Amino acid sequence: MAPARASERPPRPANARPGTRRGDGASAGGRLAPLPHGTPRGSPQVMESAPNEPAELLAETTRDMHRALISLREELEAIDWYQQRAEACADPTLRALFTHNGGEEVEHASMLVEWIRRHDARFGTMLKTYLFTEPPITSVEKAGAGAAPAASESLAIGSMKRG
Repeated sequence: MAPARASERPPRPANARPGTRRGDGASAGGRLAPLPHGTPRGSPQVMESAPNEPAELLAETTRDMHRALISLREELEAIDWYQQRAEACADPTLRALFTHNGGEEVEHASMLVEWIRRHDARFGTMLKTYLFTEPPITSVEKAGAGAAPAASESLAIGSMKRG
C-alpha cells in the first residue's frame, strides 16, 4: 500500500517530531514503535526512538544504522543510571552489582561504536582523528584542519629536527 499523499494526511500535532503525523510514537507510516516497559505514548523518549521518515522509504542499511544509534543511546543511558545508583546506594554489595552492571553497559556501548565505525566512513574518520590522542581535544581538530594548536594549548617548543 502506497503512503497517502501529503494533502490526504491529517496535520501533524504540535508535539510530533518532523517526519511523523502523530504525537504518540507512531511512525509516519502509522505503525506504533515498541516502547520500553512503562513508557507512556507521547513522551519525548518515545518520539526519539522511532525513525523520522517512513521505514519503507529508508534503505535497510539506514534502518540498521538507526537501530545501532538508538541502541548506543540506550547503553549510554544505562551507564549513567548504574553510575547514579552506585553512588546513591548505601549497601556495598548492591553498589558492587551496580558498578559491575555499568561496566557491562560500557562493553556494549563500545561494541556498538565499533559496529558504527565499520559501517559509516564519517564516524571512522572522526574516531581515528580524536580517539587515543594526547593533545587537548580542540587542538586535535585544529591540527586536523591544517592549523597548528593555539599557543595557549601547547608548550610552544619547536621541533628538534633540522629541516
